[in-house]
Amino acid sequence: MYKHMLMNALFVELLSVIFLIEANVLYYLIIRKYIKLSTTWTKLKDKYLINIFSSILDFISSDEIIEQSLVSSTLNLKTESFKKFLEDNIKNEKDKILKMAKYIEDMEKIEKDISKIFSYTQNSKYLNISSILFLIIALITSKIVVEISNEVLGTLLGLELISIYFSLYSYFIYKADEKKLLH
Repeated sequence: MYKHMLMNALFVELLSVIFLIEANVLYYLIIRKYIKLSTTWTKLKDKYLINIFSSILDFISSDEIIEQSLVSSTLNLKTESFKKFLEDNIKNEKDKILKMAKYIEDMEKIEKDISKIFSYTQNSKYLNISSILFLIIALITSKIVVEISNEVLGTLLGLELISIYFSLYSYFIYKADEKKLLH
């Protein structure tokens, strides 16, 4: 019975070592992707800011509606052609505002995603460090008390799986942002 418990503990320890290696490899891959995304974003952020500024200038410089409205109100004109003119120009302005909002939204989303990736990779790093410590504890206690070792191994596997989850989630965020930036 005791030998059977030791074999199970050994199997879980090996599985844990495999997960720990996988979690660490994923962590280092995601860190490289994070650095690449950050540098790419630093270069492309200027382009986004120029697009936003250009959209703002387009919106401000299109003062035709204001001029026509002032002329119409001064002369007290309320014709159908003026109403049609206002309606068409307001729709055009709506498109400019939506374009400007889209640029701002994309920029904020990318910055938020970069921050999220950084946060998840930091969490993954701390989980990996904790996993190493738990693995050492599990290896030491497996020789002394098998029941405690099994609890430590269970906790260890949980930490490793959470670390792998954080790394994979960060990778999917990276892929989505990479498509957006390169598009």
